[in-house]
Amino acid sequence: MPTVIVGDRITLVKIHIFRLKPNTNLRGHLQTYARKNGFSAGLVLSIVGCLKEVNLRMAAATPTKQIVKTYNEDFEIVSTQGTLSANDCHIHISVSNKKGGVIGGHLKEGVVGTTTEVALLELTDRKFLRKFDKETGFEELIVETCI
Repeated sequence: MPTVIVGDRITLVKIHIFRLKPNTNLRGHLQTYARKNGFSAGLVLSIVGCLKEVNLRMAAATPTKQIVKTYNEDFEIVSTQGTLSANDCHIHISVSNKKGGVIGGHLKEGVVGTTTEVALLELTDRKFLRKFDKETGFEELIVETCI
């Protein structure tokens, strides 16, 4: 099994690579995949491909004011990063349209167009949890080390 150094520890990792077919719900599939594969902590290594619809929460969101926009056109995924576990995923994405214009934000939902290729890194000795943070008003990431 491959290893990486995280902080001062060597961590065993698993790499998961798969393809999503047309009309697949991107965020929903990632969450289901993490749940079915028992992820305690995972990172998005890469997501490339096409979306035909994307639903994004825009920057500067608060718990009481969130601007969410839906775009229905053909997009290429140009950047994706995020964290995921069996219980939750937090993903940011940038997509470009056929004119080269780029939009991005917090991925609420996305529908695969032609295809999407996904590479995830599972951290086998970490656990990602979400706990309410009264300063931000959101459920925020807590990282635990599994011994």
